[in-house]
Amino acid sequence: MTETVAAAVAAAALIAFGFPALAADPLVAGDAVRAAVLDEITPAAEWQVGGGPVGFGRTEVRRIGDFAHVRAVVTRADGGAIDPETVAWIRDAARPPTLSGVLRWRDGRWMLLDAAIERADTSDPDAAYRRWGLPAGLLPPVCAHRQNWGCAAVR
Repeated sequence: MTETVAAAVAAAALIAFGFPALAADPLVAGDAVRAAVLDEITPAAEWQVGGGPVGFGRTEVRRIGDFAHVRAVVTRADGGAIDPETVAWIRDAARPPTLSGVLRWRDGRWMLLDAAIERADTSDPDAAYRRWGLPAGLLPPVCAHRQNWGCAAVR
């Protein structure tokens, strides 16, 4: 009986005060969802930096429900740096080249919606995605761009 009353009070509170906002905690290395998301975004990263196998240096993958956001430093497969000056269409890229992208879970797999190398002259590399109406909390805060991931001291 007590459990029924507690459930009713909780339901009434949700109705009265609204549902809590979902939070997108970064997925840790070894997480199966993180691995699947990075597998899906890898071909876009390879194309963005001129072809060839790539790896990811510093990487943050965030997920809420059916959506995921990735921000990752793109490296050569052996971990070596990629020089944006060697790829004509990313000469104005952030250094090191950093990929930002959004994916959605559909039909049993992650599908890439969009990905791009961040420009060096932007203060918010996710500005375009903020207009998409994605779940609140999926994208990192505006201050969490390439120079200061997480709005605190660089990790």
